[in-house]
Amino acid sequence: MAIIAKEIANEPEKKEGGKAVSDAMSDLLNVLKNKRRIKLAQILLEQPLSLDEIQQRLKREGYYHSRDTIRKHYAGPMVATKLFIEENGKYRLTDEGRSIIAILGDLDLGSIFPASSGCYEETCLLSLEVPRNYNELTQDLPKADLQRTIRRLQEKGLVAKARPGRHVTYKRTMEKANVPLSKTESKVFESIPEEGLGVNDIAAAVGISLRRTFKYLKRLREKELLSNSQNVTLLSLTEEGKRLAEKIHQILSVIPMTYVKQPTFEESYNKEEERGVRSKENLSVQTGETQSVLIAPSKISIKSAEKGGRFTTKRDVRERQLYDLVLNAGDAGIIQSDLSVLLSLPNREISRICSRLESWGLIRKNEIVYEGRRTFRIESTRKPPSLNSILGSPCITCPNMKICEEGNELEPMPYRLLSPQECQQLERWIQESNAHVDSSGNIDQSP
Repeated sequence: MAIIAKEIANEPEKKEGGKAVSDAMSDLLNVLKNKRRIKLAQILLEQPLSLDEIQQRLKREGYYHSRDTIRKHYAGPMVATKLFIEENGKYRLTDEGRSIIAILGDLDLGSIFPASSGCYEETCLLSLEVPRNYNELTQDLPKADLQRTIRRLQEKGLVAKARPGRHVTYKRTMEKANVPLSKTESKVFESIPEEGLGVNDIAAAVGISLRRTFKYLKRLREKELLSNSQNVTLLSLTEEGKRLAEKIHQILSVIPMTYVKQPTFEESYNKEEERGVRSKENLSVQTGETQSVLIAPSKISIKSAEKGGRFTTKRDVRERQLYDLVLNAGDAGIIQSDLSVLLSLPNREISRICSRLESWGLIRKNEIVYEGRRTFRIESTRKPPSLNSILGSPCITCPNMKICEEGNELEPMPYRLLSPQECQQLERWIQESNAHVDSSGNIDQSP
């Protein structure tokens, strides 16, 4: 179990003081936290079914969804994690899927762990196969998330803390002092038994305050007569935590680690769109037509935080992901509901992030009607940098580029060199180009 805990903590996003779980394992566990996906898997235990047949079966269970919703949000993620396979227009459970459904039984992971998370709680359970302290757990979990993760597991009754009776234990380094000691120093030294003692017990034995006790202990340590060792809080699994950790261990043992290299659901969905599976490619808008854009998953990987500016805190990671998606979508923009699918986040969270980015002036939201429902098309207010705006500039091939510098016009003669403000060649190019800025922010020099 400890090996799996290390394996799922070695992938790609690294944070200070710890490592994040791998995308492969978190994808698998997050997929299993959805009750309707599990219900769909239980339906497919009997026989393979087409989308129409699945829709009818789900209606009998009280779940009313369109076929597109079933394919995108329920069957698709199960295919991406190798729990389902689609053959001849029908979905069926793989051998791995059957094994995992049998392991889960009546267990509802979604009621225990946060949905669409980094799976820190699951990693922590696997790491606590043996009792460990906080410092040891930071090898598998980000330090910034550790306290919150432990608190959640405690509230669920899965993890217990064993606090030490004393935080620091003082012991003698020698039986008798080999240097002169004051009367109080001698009392403090003599009060410490062979097995060691805590500072409160030492203060009570000598009859002095804690403040004075610390002062004399420091003196004795400086004279190398005492040593101290810190007693740490140990974390361990409760019986319920052990049973749940064993379940997670069994689930992760079913799917080989290589499955992370398989095509993701979004990639498969894009291929289906190219084959014409998705009939509506254009959105009906009051002012015209716009196209829904899905970005390849390789563009939504979490980028490391930059120092300074926005997108530097832990909460800002998802904001950076969403903004990159919108920026890469270009002028066509991206539908808000598609962002929820690509980032595996609830619509409510996507709406919050969009509101924050809009308040910063990074995006704008345009209300549209998409597939008969009101939603928003998200567009970036900024454009990616392009070299087209400077192509043809005389500065690129100018032999005087090395001596051309802004501010040279302020220098007295004869030390004045060249500057962009006084360059007649540059001024002539700007005037003759009849520069027109197109919708992408590039300069169009065509006549």
